[in-house]
Amino acid sequence: MVYEQAIQAVREFADMLAREDAWPGYRAYLESRTRGPKGPAGVLLSEFIREALAWGEPDRRRFAQWLFIEIESREVPVRWRFAGQADFRILPVELQREVLLPTLRNWIADSPDDPSPYRWLGIYLSSELLDPNESLRSLESAIIRDPSPLLPRLVLARRLMDQAWIGARTLPESYSGDLAVGIESLELAHAYIHQFKDAAIREPMRSDASHYMSILVDFEEFLEEGVGDFAAWCRERDRDYPWAKPGYWRP
Repeated sequence: MVYEQAIQAVREFADMLAREDAWPGYRAYLESRTRGPKGPAGVLLSEFIREALAWGEPDRRRFAQWLFIEIESREVPVRWRFAGQADFRILPVELQREVLLPTLRNWIADSPDDPSPYRWLGIYLSSELLDPNESLRSLESAIIRDPSPLLPRLVLARRLMDQAWIGARTLPESYSGDLAVGIESLELAHAYIHQFKDAAIREPMRSDASHYMSILVDFEEFLEEGVGDFAAWCRERDRDYPWAKPGYWRP
């Protein structure tokens, strides 16, 4: 079902491009993706990337602007865990790396007061391509320049929560990272979450952030005492934490 929905989204993009008679190379790539993994999608994507690299900078920005606005328009913010996760078929990493990332970086350098390239870079570009701090800084920069959109604030809060909790994947044995930074990230996430007016978004995020904070603060207290086993320490205090399974960092 999820796969069928994803393919339908790709098909809708391709149909829209056909109606607008725009970017035929990208449309050909998308149409190939709707026919399954055995089609010539990789070859068509490479051809489109070569075409885009031959454009002038204004045309690459025009394509990036169209693409990200269309992706944004399809977001369902209440699904906060998945906000900002564009389908890899529509936004393949190769296109991001070769065309979109340099285009957005140049755009930021040329127009540092425009929130859009910061927002798109921070929300949609793959963690394979960006240092995590660049993603967070981009989101913060977008919010400073335009605090009104929900999505960058939502994604920033979620990323801060993820940044804090990923270090807890080795608990109860240890915290793999800077515990003080993890707690600070959760405090900042709380500040953003508190601003969300929609309770359907705010309350589940606040509950998760509070849960993560409770564990990290308890671990900090345990370390200050400096004795024993953290799991046993928690049981003695009636703390019932569902520890992450190996290789999975969110309880």
